[in-house]
Amino acid sequence: VSPNFLSATTSQFLIKTEQAFGNNLNATLSELLYTPAGSQSAWMATSVKRLLGISTDDLGVLSLKYDSSRYDNPKANELVDPNQESSDYLSVLTSAAGSTEVLSSTHVRPLALLTQSPGVVFTDRPGSSFDTVVSFHTFQRLLRKVTGDDPRWRAMTNSVRDIPLAKVLIKMVPTITADQKDELIARIRQQKSSVSIFDYRTVEKGVNTFQTIITFSGLFITAIVLCLSFFSLVASMFSNIQNQNKEIGVMLALGMPARYVVLTYIFESFVLVFASSLLGLFTGVLVAYTMTLQQSVMTALPIPFYFPYPFVVFIFFAGWISAFAASFIPANGMTHKT
Repeated sequence: VSPNFLSATTSQFLIKTEQAFGNNLNATLSELLYTPAGSQSAWMATSVKRLLGISTDDLGVLSLKYDSSRYDNPKANELVDPNQESSDYLSVLTSAAGSTEVLSSTHVRPLALLTQSPGVVFTDRPGSSFDTVVSFHTFQRLLRKVTGDDPRWRAMTNSVRDIPLAKVLIKMVPTITADQKDELIARIRQQKSSVSIFDYRTVEKGVNTFQTIITFSGLFITAIVLCLSFFSLVASMFSNIQNQNKEIGVMLALGMPARYVVLTYIFESFVLVFASSLLGLFTGVLVAYTMTLQQSVMTALPIPFYFPYPFVVFIFFAGWISAFAASFIPANGMTHKT
């Protein structure tokens, strides 16, 4: 990767368990690969620690495997098949397991052990495939080590500028407009008509549409549930007050003001609604948080837990209004009837 690789990505997708050096430096992990110590280091997956028992304080052995028959080309002046990605030129693995012949090996210190990273595959699960990330200069040195004097690779081993790029990340400044983005994409397509461009706005538009649908669906379902709960609470309070009409008559006969009788049932309704709301909130948050953790583990993505504060405030407010109306109407009618 280039030194500014992590500067063009989202930091929340970078999860590291260990880092060898540079914690006190104002530099990203991709920039540290281009330091003197970083040129002998590489990013490795956290599963390497569990699989081989190494850490950032140890030297790892990289097995360099190269199969020259894979890139035979009829034209001697061409390096490789242009449809092949640069990641296929050299297979850099952290173990020598497998049937492919190991031609060379070298010692590389883990700069960092990562669980995941944007644009690169890392994992903490032993047995899963993952990438090993080095700088361009380190990649060139490793490539020279295994290919030797092979003329098909001579240009790449002589100059870093001749190493093909599989992917280029472009981070826009916050002040750029949509028209300027479209103009930049058009210019890139003019220069490279066969290039594949991924525009985040296409994904963002779909996500925003889906989020709007979910929001309105949630509001609609919430409104229906609140209406059903209101009528259920009205029926429950009306039945409760009807069954206690004699107690209400006794309290009024003893001189208790009618408004106090009404307030008694309003407070009872408030306590009932508040307790049920807290119980439902606790259960919902527990289930939602558990499902979020499960999704995060299954997808290996840092999925944040979102707490819908507007929904909660609206539901509590609507619940208190429902509690007041459901208790005031039957209680006030019973006191006047008595």
